[in-house]
Amino acid sequence: MRNIIITFTALFFFSFTLNPGEEGKELYITYCGNCHGLKMVLVGPPLSCIGERVDHAWVHRWIKDPDGVLSSGDAHAIEIYEKFSVPHPVFEIDPVQVDLILGYLESKCE
Repeated sequence: MRNIIITFTALFFFSFTLNPGEEGKELYITYCGNCHGLKMVLVGPPLSCIGERVDHAWVHRWIKDPDGVLSSGDAHAIEIYEKFSVPHPVFEIDPVQVDLILGYLESKCE
């Protein structure tokens, strides 16, 4: 009987969780949406199809340590900084959450 209750509790809980696309969208809104549009420039560059411009490993480094990426002489980081003149904030975000955001952004390619 206890196993049945645990199983139904787990099913009930997971039935209300977001699917990965929705979770990625919510994370994008929370962490990125104030400064980045999907297809239009806001404070920073648009982020849809970001995987066509940089690889996912670069995005992870940029989010974790933008100053370090800039000081390494990374050409793309320097180009972004010179164009927008706004330093990127450091986010304490789980790498899995970054991947969910990237998945959402890739789903917005047209």
